[in-house]
Amino acid sequence: MRPERNLEAISKVMAADLRGDSMSLRKPLYIEQNAFDIALDTPIFRIAVIDDLLDDIENKCLTHTRIGPMIWGDPAENPLLEKRFPEEVTGCELSLEPLIEDLFGVCWSLFPSATPEMWSYYSYGRESIRIQSTPKKLLEGVMDLRNPYFMLQHFIGKIEYVTEAEFDTFYEDQDFTKYLDSLGQRIVLSVLKLPDDASAEEEVRLVYRLERNQEWVKNNVKIKGDGHIAVPFCWDNVIDGIVTNCTSSTRDLLEAKLHDFGIDTALGPR
Repeated sequence: MRPERNLEAISKVMAADLRGDSMSLRKPLYIEQNAFDIALDTPIFRIAVIDDLLDDIENKCLTHTRIGPMIWGDPAENPLLEKRFPEEVTGCELSLEPLIEDLFGVCWSLFPSATPEMWSYYSYGRESIRIQSTPKKLLEGVMDLRNPYFMLQHFIGKIEYVTEAEFDTFYEDQDFTKYLDSLGQRIVLSVLKLPDDASAEEEVRLVYRLERNQEWVKNNVKIKGDGHIAVPFCWDNVIDGIVTNCTSSTRDLLEAKLHDFGIDTALGPR
């Protein structure tokens, strides 16, 4: 089982805060604090539909998908949505839904090469590319210094795969306090655990906690209304490698389009 929280990294943030370090100096510490069970420079990969990716790059955003069983097609995703906890003093039932209904994610993988089945599943029958990055670069891109609460909203972590019995035991626990902390880390960790029948995916998940009432969010995060949101994202130096399943002529056009957006990573064939 992974450590409950990144306590060592949290202590570094606290020390920097006491020193009065600027937010730009503290940002690397927040990145370390909000990365779970994965080295920040680890290569990670994602298959993306070309048109969708280009739309994100052009609009300087990264689309996230609401984490839950309906959209993700997996009842093990965000199981606390339907969970009710007994409250000993009043006898009423408590729900953590207000804390977890607005968790959004982007799936990446540690798997260095994609199988034909992976290409088929994640491309939805459309021309796609597979991009390479790192946890550090993703958090650098999504943690916007103009957002005063970025350190409480963006996280990344390797999925912890457990047996079905361990999964059920963990989420059947009636102690709701084990999901609560001042930094929101335990809530995020609750969507970074899955049964091991999905372990072949070797998933790494970028997680965003949407705070709808925050002024910066109202002005900058686009809620698409279909379970997706577009979060401001700086694509500079994020993509380390690209392979594609499209034709050579389309690949040349795509490479030129990416160049127009300031991304000069060469494209390789699948």
